Amino acid sequence: MPLSETKDFAYQINDVTFFTVPKPFEGGISIIQRNAIRSWIELGAEIILCGDEPGVKETASEYRIKHIRNIDRNEYGTPFLNSVFEKAKEASDRKLLCYVNSDIIFLDDFTKALKCVGLKRFLMTGLRLNIFLKEPVDFSFPKWGERLKEFAVGNGKFYEWKGIDYFLFTRDEALCKIPPFVVGRPPWDNWYIYNARLHKIPVIDCTGFVTAIHQDHDYRHVPKREEGTNWEGPEADYNRGLCKGYIALSIEDVDYLLSGTGALKKVMDRKRQSACFLKIGLSFRRTEKLKALSYYFKSLFYRPNLSAIKAILKLFLPGYYKKRNW
Repeated sequence: MPLSETKDFAYQINDVTFFTVPKPFEGGISIIQRNAIRSWIELGAEIILCGDEPGVKETASEYRIKHIRNIDRNEYGTPFLNSVFEKAKEASDRKLLCYVNSDIIFLDDFTKALKCVGLKRFLMTGLRLNIFLKEPVDFSFPKWGERLKEFAVGNGKFYEWKGIDYFLFTRDEALCKIPPFVVGRPPWDNWYIYNARLHKIPVIDCTGFVTAIHQDHDYRHVPKREEGTNWEGPEADYNRGLCKGYIALSIEDVDYLLSGTGALKKVMDRKRQSACFLKIGLSFRRTEKLKALSYYFKSLFYRPNLSAIKAILKLFLPGYYKKRNW
C-alpha cells in the first residue's frame, strides 16, 4: 500500500498513549527504565506508569507523567495484564494505545511509522534489537537518536520472532479486554497476535521501519524461576494454562509489512500465510482443520513450510513433537 493511500488514517504521536509496568527503580534496571521512559517523552506521547513497585510513583512525579496504582496482582506480587490494559484504557482518551516493556527505547522512526499505517483498525509490533547499555543516554545531545541507532545497528542483535516487547493498537474491545495473564511471562504475547487475527484485526510487522532497542538485563526478578531459563516457572505455566484452545503465533504471522520506505505491503509470502492459516485452523472444528491441511499441502508445491510441518506433527505426533523440544 503506497503512502498516498494511507492519508485518511495518518496518525500522529499525540494520538498515542504508552503504558508500561516498570520493575523497581533500583540499581542497573533503574538506568535502563529511565532511558526507555525518557525516549518516549522525547517523542511527545502520553505515558502511563502502572504499578506500585519502589520508585514508580516518584519517577512518574519527576517526569510529570500519569501513574496508575492498585493494579491487581497474583500471590507472587506480579501484576495481571487484564488489570493493566483495562485501567490504561480508562485513563487514556487517545486513539492508539501502546503496551511496551519498560526496557524498550524508541526513536523518531516510531513517530514516522504512525503516518504510514493508514488502517482504521490494526495491531502493530516488531522485532527488538538487543544491546548492552548500562549508562544513562545523554538526551541533551542534539543527535542522541542517530548516535544510539548507529550503535545499536552496529552492535545489537535481533531477538527471535516469538519474543515480543511492544504492541501498538487501536481501542478495539478485542485488543483491550484480555485474560488475566501475568506480566512478562510467556506466551501471552504470542496469544495476543493470535487473538487479533482471530478477530480479523490486521497485524503489522514494522521491523523494517521502527527501531525498537532492548537494553539487556538479568531475570532475577522472576519468582521461582527454573534454573537455566529466563522466564520458566509457575507463572509461565499459569499463562500457558490460559492459552488452552488457542495457538501461539509470532511476528512471522502478520498481515502486513511496513517496509523501510514507509510502504505498507500485504504479506503475500505463501510460506508465512499458509503457516498462519494452518495454526489458526487446527484450533477449530474438524472442517476447519481439513481446510487448513488442504491449504498447507497446496503451499508445499511452492515452498516447504517448517512452521506448518511443526503444527501438523504437534497435532498427529505429539510424542515426537515433544521429543524434538519444539
